[in-house]
Amino acid sequence: MPGWKRVHLTWLLVFYASLSAFGQWYPVSSGTTNNLNGSYLLGSGTGFIVGDAGTILKTTDLGATWGHSHRGQS
Repeated sequence: MPGWKRVHLTWLLVFYASLSAFGQWYPVSSGTTNNLNGSYLLGSGTGFIVGDAGTILKTTDLGATWGHSHRGQS
């Protein structure tokens, strides 16, 4: 029986560790109906998402809120 308890405890620890290791994702509104195709997050909490029709969105709070970013003219 001690072997069975060890296996059970190991599986339990692996399960709980996987919950915290994979982060928790939840949907937020982007404010656009365009398809969003790519993203880049900086270490400072700032990030950008690009999408169809020249859509560029920016966040400064790790993705909790998104706003339109103006693209440069060339």
